[in-house]
Amino acid sequence: MASPLVEVGTIRLVNAIEGFVLIDATRRSMLSPRSGLVVIEGGERVAVLKMTDLQAPPFVIADIVNGSPLAGQRVRLLDPVHVPPPKP
Repeated sequence: MASPLVEVGTIRLVNAIEGFVLIDATRRSMLSPRSGLVVIEGGERVAVLKMTDLQAPPFVIADIVNGSPLAGQRVRLLDPVHVPPPKP
């Protein structure tokens, strides 16, 4: 049985051209570079992100692996070893 995804913050800015998001992290201590993150909206996975090592507390930066995240969406921590793609 899979463990529940833990909410770690909220997207504050999306730079789709450069492929990254700025996250207001509420649980920064749970995050590390290359951690896998997921954005779920309406029960569907809409984006997969990967943490970078760039931080300016309380903010962290994550690269957009795939999907289309939006400002205001909540971010959850995935198993850092497995970063699955979102549903098409």
